[in-house]
Amino acid sequence: MPFALAAGASYSCSFSGAVSGNAGSSHTDVVTASGTDDDGNPVSDDDDATVALTDVAGSIEVTKTAAPTSLPEPGGSATFSVTVKNTSAVDAVTITSLTDNVYGNLDGKGSCDVPFALAAGASYSCSFSGAVSGNAGSSHTDVVTASGTDDDGNPVSDDDDATVALTDVPSSITVVKTATPASIQEPGGNVSFAVSVKNTSAVDSVTISSLADDVYGDLNGKGTCAVPQTLQPGASYDCSFTGAVTGAGGSTHRDVVTASGFDDDQRELSAKDDATVMITSTPPPPPPPPPPVAPPEAVVAGTPVIDLAIRKTDRPDPVLVGARLTYTLTVRNLGPDTATNVRVADALPAATNFVSVATGQGTCTGGRVVRCSLGTLAKGDSVVITVVVRPTEAGVLLNTATVVGTEAEPNTANNQSSTPTLVRGPIRPPAAACPVLTVQPRSLSAGRRGLVKVLVAGKSGGVRGVRILVKGPGVYKAATTNRRGRVAISVKPPRTGILEIRMTNQPARCGTRRVGVVGVIQPPSVTG
Repeated sequence: MPFALAAGASYSCSFSGAVSGNAGSSHTDVVTASGTDDDGNPVSDDDDATVALTDVAGSIEVTKTAAPTSLPEPGGSATFSVTVKNTSAVDAVTITSLTDNVYGNLDGKGSCDVPFALAAGASYSCSFSGAVSGNAGSSHTDVVTASGTDDDGNPVSDDDDATVALTDVPSSITVVKTATPASIQEPGGNVSFAVSVKNTSAVDSVTISSLADDVYGDLNGKGTCAVPQTLQPGASYDCSFTGAVTGAGGSTHRDVVTASGFDDDQRELSAKDDATVMITSTPPPPPPPPPPVAPPEAVVAGTPVIDLAIRKTDRPDPVLVGARLTYTLTVRNLGPDTATNVRVADALPAATNFVSVATGQGTCTGGRVVRCSLGTLAKGDSVVITVVVRPTEAGVLLNTATVVGTEAEPNTANNQSSTPTLVRGPIRPPAAACPVLTVQPRSLSAGRRGLVKVLVAGKSGGVRGVRILVKGPGVYKAATTNRRGRVAISVKPPRTGILEIRMTNQPARCGTRRVGVVGVIQPPSVTG
């Protein structure tokens, strides 16, 4: 510029300019040309041009993820993360709704909060937790949808899903089988077998469809057993049946029961257990009873004469409280004749508990007083008796045993034997002191009157008013101690044996634990 135009001539040019505005609006601008003709007169004109602004659609993108992506059946809690991105080229968007087809409106759940605005290219993220459940092999899928408008009021929306797979938790069962009785005497008999099947699965229920025994076959309908049985996790099914068991002594019978079935995922499972029954030999016949006590007979010249001796030892010594203490009693007939109906009595110390007794000949019974019937001992024969106890208190135990026979016995000095034992351990004084009972003499003669002298002493001396009972073959007499704790009871035992001397009006813990014994022997023959 300037430029000249001949009549009819044209001039063209172009320029660029920025145009802006929202969709639906337009941009109009006017150009004006001014100048003069060759006569100097002014010339002028103008024209406009319009640019329309069209809409560029707004858009969003939703991304949803789950953590974890798998859960063991029957499920649990999963965390779902949601990201909404404004993918518009120009427009800002406002998200007014965030919903899940399983968990509903997400506004206020977890960290999610609507509405929210996003500039072009911006993102919004939140997360929430939800329960997921189902059987193994299934999956859980839920869809989140974000909706809103762009700044032109046009709607925008998108959705995405997340899937959580449910994995299998292996199921299991256990079987326990027991037999009652656990042993049976040959040739055998009926035994009751108990079967217990337990569902030890963490999740699945199981159906027991078969219960079979490798000896007795299919157990369905036998005894109380019946299948199928459905068991919830942790539940048990119990039944029992009876079966014949036979065999020779010393053999065993073993049979196995197997439980089979399937879980609620249709996976097969089984378990088994066995039970064993011992078949014992027929016991030998019992020993013959000891010979009866001979009735009192007149003492005449030529009566057989015996000399029974007893010796007692202990092991170990010292011994600990509660440990096993073994007394060994050795009974010997020194002659010159055979001793018959030989009997031994051992009144155990108060501070012991009886465990067992065994003898090499005859029979013994245990308890507070151990009694043995040894039968006949020829001259020079001996029998060993073993008594086992457990001491209950620390201190010194004194244990005395007595032996008697039926024949005349001039020497009674060796018919009793005593042994002391030191017991080590914590000393715990009894809640209430029990009086101590001592008895004299060691022996009396059959058919002759004698005195049983008893002393009952406590911590401060003799105990008055204690009722003393003397009981034995042909003797049952009682008397009460005087102020010094003493009493003498006159007895005349008609035959040989063992007299027991007890306190009967003391507390039970004392009366049954304080026992004395006196042997009644046959005196030697007297000839005139």
